[in-house]
Amino acid sequence: MAHRLMGAAAALAAVASAPAAILLAAPPAAASARTVATAGPAHATGPHWRVFKTIAVNNTALNAVVALPRGTAWAGGKSSAGRPLLYHLAGGRWRLVRVPGQVGTSVQDIAGTSASNVWATIANGDAVARVTPRGWSITSFGPTPVSRVCGVVTTGRKNTWVFTSDLASRNGLAHHYNGSTWTTTKLPAAATNGSGTEPASASSARNVWTWAYNVGTRKYETMRFNGTRWLTVSVPAHLAPAGQQLQPQSMLAVSPLNVWATAYTTSLGVAGPVILLHWQGHRWAKVAGPLPSGALFGPIAKDGRGGIWLGAVTQASAPEILHYRSGTWTTYQVPASTRGVVSLTGLSLIPGTRSLWGAGVLSRTSLGSTKGAVIVKFG
Repeated sequence: MAHRLMGAAAALAAVASAPAAILLAAPPAAASARTVATAGPAHATGPHWRVFKTIAVNNTALNAVVALPRGTAWAGGKSSAGRPLLYHLAGGRWRLVRVPGQVGTSVQDIAGTSASNVWATIANGDAVARVTPRGWSITSFGPTPVSRVCGVVTTGRKNTWVFTSDLASRNGLAHHYNGSTWTTTKLPAAATNGSGTEPASASSARNVWTWAYNVGTRKYETMRFNGTRWLTVSVPAHLAPAGQQLQPQSMLAVSPLNVWATAYTTSLGVAGPVILLHWQGHRWAKVAGPLPSGALFGPIAKDGRGGIWLGAVTQASAPEILHYRSGTWTTYQVPASTRGVVSLTGLSLIPGTRSLWGAGVLSRTSLGSTKGAVIVKFG
């Protein structure tokens, strides 16, 4: 696996890159699971991951997915021609929907709360697209490549945040949409997607989080909007082992007292240990105990019963999908694909269920050529 090693000075320049994927090799059989708790290894059985749809078009990619109420969902990425594309789930079938215009190169991130409130960031276009009664509409925030879009979150039709970073001034900006107009706020640090997926998340209008890079301290931090203003929140020191660099990954806000953040560390392409951070209302704490070996490289999502799903790769570059709940880790194998290796790029819990939709590419990395893309499902 080719990992991107990104130093602090290059952090802002990386915000426009597509989310890094997890290397998910196809096993010969259906996905299974093993559980690791304080008592030691065990085996688990139950629902498994499977490939639901294969998009067998070379150089096509899917970068993100969002599941919505009433059996709808959206997945986004890029076409073989290097243009943004979207797939829509309706009536039990995924159908291709082309993004209007010629803005950007791919859909990078997706957020939504209902069929009438769906947003997608456009990489290399400094723009965001949203669903309207007349189809998808695109809003641009500035000239490319001076400004780069980094993420999007929404909690309802009157509360959406889009994050951009100005590469010239190194300022971070938050653009808020109240249902009719946009308001731009300068952030205390620069929001960044690092090399990961889903770098921002919100559980309500008063609990919005994103990974960030502080130019003054030259450190990665997190930022929180508490309903009144944006605040920086430091992460624990010494998360990266000696000689390794910390790379922010994903964010998942469940409630004001329950927020998750993932990161990984690298040095000369060698992955560091699992880094899962938990916010319980006062400070970030690193999840300890008998952690799985490897690193968290992929998306994060709720499981519908108080736990979370995570994408990972072992220290031996073996693919995994991890589940964490109440101190117990369960490792799942990945769904098989007849077209080759599957790299997971997005996860989203189907509202009101314990099932999930996932997006991925048929490649060992989300960068460069692919054999196509896949939509996977759990449950």
